[in-house]
Amino acid sequence: MTSSADIRLRAVEPEDLELLYAIENDAATWNYSSARGLYSRYTLRQYLASSQSDIYADGQLRMVAEMVDGDGEATALGLVDLTGFDALALRAEVGIVLLPQMRCKGYGAAILRELSVLARHLCLHQLWATIAVTNSVAEHTFSQAQFQPVALLHHWLADESGFVDARIWQLML
Repeated sequence: MTSSADIRLRAVEPEDLELLYAIENDAATWNYSSARGLYSRYTLRQYLASSQSDIYADGQLRMVAEMVDGDGEATALGLVDLTGFDALALRAEVGIVLLPQMRCKGYGAAILRELSVLARHLCLHQLWATIAVTNSVAEHTFSQAQFQPVALLHHWLADESGFVDARIWQLML
């Protein structure tokens, strides 16, 4: 577990099943990820049981982002993923999904900054993300966390209207 100010990242626990279920099955977020489809509680329970919460063992790392108040009480903000881990190049792709009521409040950039601290502890060399050019909120969030746009990919992501361009955002650690 790692923490900075009032933001904390921690491993996903079995008690987080309903949080995972709500986020994974929120069709409104599917345009921003490669996930397309519904996950059952059973499938998510199996994932929780099999995950070692070790990027080197699992090839990915999923965490819960929390806000901790002055009394130490934690409120879930959403999920953060490091996927596409490359152990040779020491890089991973970032995915972040906040609960709807936690969006546009500045938590995203704070979570990404905390993630970069953790990534350094994991001996990663870089983090990257693919963001649709139509997702100005995400681009602003990653920019605030010191990620830089490094490439434009034409017709890269599919959404209900067709294909949209995407930018690769990169943070060198």
